Amino acid sequence: IEFRVEKLLGDSTLSTIIDMAKNTQPNNSKLVALVDKIIPYFVGSTLALSLLTFIFWFPSSFEMALLASVSVLIITCPCALGLATPMAMAVSSGVGASKRILFKNHKSFDHLNKVTTIILDKTGTLTTGKFSVNNVVSNIDENYFIDIIASLEYLSEHPIRNSILNHSTNYNSLPVANFKTYPGLGISGTIDNGKYLVGNLDFILKSGDYSNYEDLVNTSLLDEGLGRTCIWCASDKDVLGFMAISDTIKPDAKAVIGKLKAKGYNICIISGDKNNVVKNVADLTGIDSYYSSKTPAEKLKLITTITKDNVVLMVGDGVNDAPALKKANVSISFSSGSDLAAQSSDIVSLSPDLKVILDTLSLANTTNRTIKQNIVFSLFYNITLVPLAMMGLITPLFAAIAMPISSIIVVTNAALIKLKS
Repeated sequence: IEFRVEKLLGDSTLSTIIDMAKNTQPNNSKLVALVDKIIPYFVGSTLALSLLTFIFWFPSSFEMALLASVSVLIITCPCALGLATPMAMAVSSGVGASKRILFKNHKSFDHLNKVTTIILDKTGTLTTGKFSVNNVVSNIDENYFIDIIASLEYLSEHPIRNSILNHSTNYNSLPVANFKTYPGLGISGTIDNGKYLVGNLDFILKSGDYSNYEDLVNTSLLDEGLGRTCIWCASDKDVLGFMAISDTIKPDAKAVIGKLKAKGYNICIISGDKNNVVKNVADLTGIDSYYSSKTPAEKLKLITTITKDNVVLMVGDGVNDAPALKKANVSISFSSGSDLAAQSSDIVSLSPDLKVILDTLSLANTTNRTIKQNIVFSLFYNITLVPLAMMGLITPLFAAIAMPISSIIVVTNAALIKLKS
């Protein structure tokens, strides 16, 4: 029996998700931070008002002064205000989990309500990431050519990996040494003392001084015209050929894009694939704006430019998307994608469906509205009852009953997020 260890237990998807869940709470939103700053002043004001009440009533009646000042202290307990934001956040995180959405931090809610532009990766985001090999063109033995590519892809994390492995039967018979990944470009490695490259055509041609490959390029144009992606392979001497592969659009992609556009969001694709491949996906999903042939560095630069004038939600799942996911105002990745993408994003979806974008934005909107309602109620409660307590119209007993009721109302309103989402 032969075993291959690919990951340690601590690097498994489950362990990664558990770690992300543990790290959710410390990263508070701006609203939580703002309330935390206000409460000390709120408490100080409460003590001052209670003292002023006691001083005001003391000349006429010590008993009245004591009862009124105590009523002020009780009625202005900052529990409702303190619970207004974190309770809503906690409930929202739970609702998200039930929808298979994991919020890694609460800061995400601050940006989700301000998003104007949604940028999508193509492979694995708009498409299923389940490729099929449509055509193989090579100037060497086809089976050996396929096995070379498959042996190198076996060590890769790119979504095309599985489709190529399924198309090969002997990739395990070709051990690979000196394997190296070039994000957004391709991979390389040594097989039988010969160096091989697999990736896009630009990567191949920049890696060596090749000739007599024009016929292969002309042939590849026919496949690219059909919206297929060509994966090229070369040795250190010659361009050996290419594999033409295709992906399928996610079933809910067009409907989700239509709903997002109807809500006023600007939708854009940024992909490392060639223009005609990206255009084909854009046309099928109803997206008007797209950028093609972008390296990870170019994606990052583009996101940096767009975020200057827009609040950007980036959705991606590949290693190539990690820098852009990190740079965007808020980002979503899929657990089915690369570990690096999951680590770089603010939100991780355990479901591959694009509907997660609508669910996330809707949940953030409901949460934001609930927080505002809670804060307004807390302020209204204090503004209304504190003057009455200072006037001696509220007894400590009534105050002791009203105070927890206000907290219960805030908690109940936060719990209603489950019904609204």
